[in-house]
Amino acid sequence: MDTCVLNISGKEFAEVSCPKCEKIFKLPTSRITTTAKEYKLRCSCGNEWGVRFNQRRYLRVPKNFPGSISVHGQEFSIELVDLALWGCGFVCIDKRCKLKVGDTIQISFNLDNSSKDLIMCRAVVRNIPNCVGVEFIDVPDSTRKTLAFYFR
Repeated sequence: MDTCVLNISGKEFAEVSCPKCEKIFKLPTSRITTTAKEYKLRCSCGNEWGVRFNQRRYLRVPKNFPGSISVHGQEFSIELVDLALWGCGFVCIDKRCKLKVGDTIQISFNLDNSSKDLIMCRAVVRNIPNCVGVEFIDVPDSTRKTLAFYFR
């Protein structure tokens, strides 16, 4: 069964289309009680699929490229799993890296665009479920512009 992810931040209705017949369903976002679960949908054509809803202000785009973080003077290798204009998610490759919510880190990675732009800034750890989620802070204007251009 296929699963799709829809961003519903600030929307009154979520428009979902059947992957098989492309029939469009309008779902009121007020009826979506949680974004933590997968909702099962069934179309009149008989197709069934799953939908997850995302309420992030800026949707994170799945990525898979290396980077590094510096924490308390130690450097660790990471693998980015998603990226947004204001933050990212990553997995720390070195299991000795112990992070906790609220830690401030230095993060650096090269974008996967043609010019391989270097992104380097400070970030604060916001959550650590399956991967570490960070919010970029003290981002230089040039870096912010590079990220904005990357997401166009």
